Amino acid sequence: MRENFDYNLIKYLVAIMETKSMAGAADKLGVTPSVVTYSVNKLRKYYEDPIFVRVKNGIQPTTLARNLYLQFKPLNDSIENGFVNTTDKVPAENSKWTIRIRSNPLIEYVLSIKALHSPEILENIFLEFHSMEHLLLDERIHRLRRKEIDVDIGFYIAGDSSITSVPLCPISLGIICRKDHPRIKDSITVEEWLQEDHIAL
Repeated sequence: MRENFDYNLIKYLVAIMETKSMAGAADKLGVTPSVVTYSVNKLRKYYEDPIFVRVKNGIQPTTLARNLYLQFKPLNDSIENGFVNTTDKVPAENSKWTIRIRSNPLIEYVLSIKALHSPEILENIFLEFHSMEHLLLDERIHRLRRKEIDVDIGFYIAGDSSITSVPLCPISLGIICRKDHPRIKDSITVEEWLQEDHIAL
């Protein structure tokens, strides 16, 4: 059973999000960096999520951390300003979850139409689409691990225990090219295809 949530942790998450660093949050709150680290570890344990991950230029909040910030920020402001009203509710737009999806324009269109016809989705979720750039497999995996992307709809990612892959539907791929192409014959591997100049994947 999950332990009771420590509401004192709210101010630490908000401060880190706004200062974009653990040290900055410690300065803002007037505590030592170890206190901030301890609080983040408690948040990680409670939500079973990294909350913040280290990147080259500092720290990167996970999708969960961004969504928690949207919910915690109004509460934290009310506490700091001394006019908490337990009957007040956080605005509906601040309680929505954001799901970041990497896909191609066709998938984006289909999911958008589905969302528009599903009021329960629009009421509770923001769908944020990212373009289907020609990323190498390692970069796709890296973005998923850092939780910059929540869902990657594309070629299957195999052999990574930290990522769950689910086939959406069976599909057969075809290539259109000129007759008597010097390199493309009856069959071609994905690696060979990527080495060719092409319009779309």
